[in-house]
Amino acid sequence: MVDDKETLSTADDFANYIDSVIGQLQSKMDGVSKQMNEKFDSMNTRIDELERTLKDVLKQAEESQSNHTAEIPNKQE
Repeated sequence: MVDDKETLSTADDFANYIDSVIGQLQSKMDGVSKQMNEKFDSMNTRIDELERTLKDVLKQAEESQSNHTAEIPNKQE
C-alpha cells in the first residue's frame, strides 16, 4: 500500500516536472517569437528600401519620358 507521504512526493515531483516542461516551452516560444520579430523587422526594412528604389526608378522614367518628349519637334502640316 502507498502511503500519503509517497503519493504527495510523487504529486510534487510530477508538478515540478510539468512546471519545468512549461518553462522550457515558454523559453522556446520566446526564442521563436524573437526570431520572428527580427525577421519581420528585416523584411520591413527591405520592403522600405524596395519602395524607395521603385520611386526613384519611376521618377527617372518620368524625367526621361518628359526629356524625350521635349526633344521631339512638333510637326505641323
